[in-house]
Amino acid sequence: AITFELFWEEGIPIVRTAHEVYEHGITRTTSRIRTSLPNTNEEIKENYFVYTLVPSHDANGRISGVIIYAVDETEQRMKEIVEEREKLRLIFDHSDMAAFALYDAQTAELIIASSRYLDMVTSTHDMDRSELNGKKWHDMTINSLTGEADRLWQTALEARESVHLPEVHSGTSADKQESVWDYSLIPIYASEKEDNIRFIVVSAIDITKQVQARQELIQLNRIKDDFLSLASHELRTPLTSIMGHSELLQRNLKRKESVETPRSDFTQEMHLLDMIVHQSRRLNHLIEEMMDITRIRSEQLELKHMENVNLVKLVRRVLEQYSDSNREITLVTQEEEIIGNCDEGRLEQVLNNLISNAIKYSEADKPIEVRVERTKHEVTIAVRDEGRGISEEQQRHIFERFYRVHANANTGIEGLGLGLYIAHEIVIRHGGRMWLESRTGQGSTFYFSLPSATAAS
Repeated sequence: AITFELFWEEGIPIVRTAHEVYEHGITRTTSRIRTSLPNTNEEIKENYFVYTLVPSHDANGRISGVIIYAVDETEQRMKEIVEEREKLRLIFDHSDMAAFALYDAQTAELIIASSRYLDMVTSTHDMDRSELNGKKWHDMTINSLTGEADRLWQTALEARESVHLPEVHSGTSADKQESVWDYSLIPIYASEKEDNIRFIVVSAIDITKQVQARQELIQLNRIKDDFLSLASHELRTPLTSIMGHSELLQRNLKRKESVETPRSDFTQEMHLLDMIVHQSRRLNHLIEEMMDITRIRSEQLELKHMENVNLVKLVRRVLEQYSDSNREITLVTQEEEIIGNCDEGRLEQVLNNLISNAIKYSEADKPIEVRVERTKHEVTIAVRDEGRGISEEQQRHIFERFYRVHANANTGIEGLGLGLYIAHEIVIRHGGRMWLESRTGQGSTFYFSLPSATAAS
């Protein structure tokens, strides 16, 4: 009888081959066989051998046994594995979109990974690459999967098919941008002939830009819908007023036409005309804002009349427009002549926006201050109110198109949320800057600066 103590992965085929050699008297050489045997420290070590089985004959020439020669190719195989891993690493590293890693299926230990995968792990776990030695799958997974790591691994092994997670957020630290990944765990079999899973390939495709683009599209669609709703309301209100007052004025005039009426008895008609003019100007302002948005988007918002202007004088003239507003608006300046190089009409538009906002968002008995100051290289104008203030979150969006502070509150405040966006763009095109300081409940101060006439020249 022939007995063997070779019951590793390919032990049974070896026994069959030995029987074949014994029965037919032929020599057989195996392909390279992987064995997992304990070493002197009782640790399981992987070895590779090529076996040659030769029939053994007795003195009478009859086959009496089988001689097995084993050539240790472990060292050669280790070199090949290193070369294969290096080739695999090159393939991994030259993938523009995906991050890859190869893990041992049984121990979950990392075997090889692309640079991008290592960067992903070190970024999400805030560690160095040197700290990854000896780490396993559950130590290196994306933070948002930490609680699911073991379950996902077992699912891939037991289901014997890929586990796909279409949108996984990296959950990075606060000072780093969060990434979004399309994640897959793919079981790999030892060979075509074997049924045991040898490796798990982890594939992570960075879909951050696609997710951001989708979210931006959703946001743009929401803004578009909000704008259309708001614009229709804002345009309909003055039109309704104009039509109503015009029809009433028409009826009154026709009635008074039939009788002889003194010219002094047209007080109501004058009031109606004032309302029509006011609402017409409001409607014209809304249309101008929308036209300015189109000009900005098409890079056609021009500063047509750049010249040296006394900004103190300009501010005084703008403030005179609010003399009938019953608001206390004070000009503070150390000089009566501060020259800036600007498009006077556009700068007046900026000032009107900031002052009208200060009036809108503060109580009627609260003062408003406009300050004009000059430094060596620029002129700064500030508009301060004592209104409800603006939160830090709102401040981050304050100069965006269609953004309205307190838009959700039932304030009755008119506007499309375009004024500050347009004002900011006008200042930028002057080579200046615009910013604000505000605390909730303590009012706001909006600043903008322009190059001084000397600096501009």
